[in-house]
Formats: sequence, structure tokens, C-alpha cells
Amino acid sequence: MSGDAVDLLELDDVLVARLRGAMSPPVDVAEGFPRHEDTIGMDGHERGALSFVVRVDGLVVGTCGTHESPRDGADIEVGWGLVESARGRGVGTAAVGALLAEISRRFPRSVLLATTQWDDPDGCAAPVSAASEAILRRAGFAAGPVPATLPGERAWRREPQPQREPR
Repeated sequence: MSGDAVDLLELDDVLVARLRGAMSPPVDVAEGFPRHEDTIGMDGHERGALSFVVRVDGLVVGTCGTHESPRDGADIEVGWGLVESARGRGVGTAAVGALLAEISRRFPRSVLLATTQWDDPDGCAAPVSAASEAILRRAGFAAGPVPATLPGERAWRREPQPQREPR
């Protein structure tokens, strides 16, 4: 990760207001934040989804969280996104790892789901974000089949992880 300190900060009403510029002091954000997807993440918090900002050395570079309000034992769909300058440095892997650890801690019986987009721009089916698929593989997700109709989505699934007993 090139020495970047990656952490997650859970969204609350005050942080959302600061990110939207409706309340001072403002939050330090990377160029390009918020992306459209980050705005959706902030909206998700307001609907009860578990939502976080991703920070690198204190600078907000993206969001991650659940798509809906999570419940233990129910399937939970996750997602994340980063500004361009934060990609390709291991930030996504670190952020998704922290997100999954937090979800597993709070909702240990839940199956985790994700989707990736696929496209066929030149007669050759390929994921829109191969990096996202690599992150999901490293995080223990199993891939569904390549979409039969392109463009489409590929489904990913991770079974609940065994909880370690405290020593």
C-alpha cells in the first residue's frame, strides 16, 4: 500500500452533513470526491445502511458499506468505490478487508454478497473492473458464472466466516 494508512470512519448524520458542505468544519477530501456513488452511499446511511468513508492518511477517498439496512442471518450486499487517485495502491483491498471484518463482527451469521459489472465492448466479455473482482477473490468471495447476456452483472458470495474465540 505504499505506506498509506487506510481506515474507515462510520457515517453518522453530522459527518454526512459535513461531507455535503451543510455543516462546518468541512472534511478533507481527495479531488473527485464525492463521486455519484459516494452520494448514493451517504443516502444509504440515511436509509439505515451501514456506511463508511474510506480515508487514506486522513483524506477521504471513497465510501464503502452495505446496500441496505443489515440484519444478522440475512444476506448482506456490500459495495465500495474510490476516487481515481486512490486506485491501484492497495487501498481498495484494505478498505474492503476492514469493511468485511466489521460486518462479520456485527452480523456473524450473514452471507455477504457483491456484484461486478461485465461488458462486451469489442466481442470479448470482460469485467468492467478486474481490480474489484481481484479484491473479492482475495476476500474469500466465490464468483457466479459470467453473465449470459452482456452487459450484465456477475454475482459473488461469501459464506459466514468462523468466529475466532478470544484468548
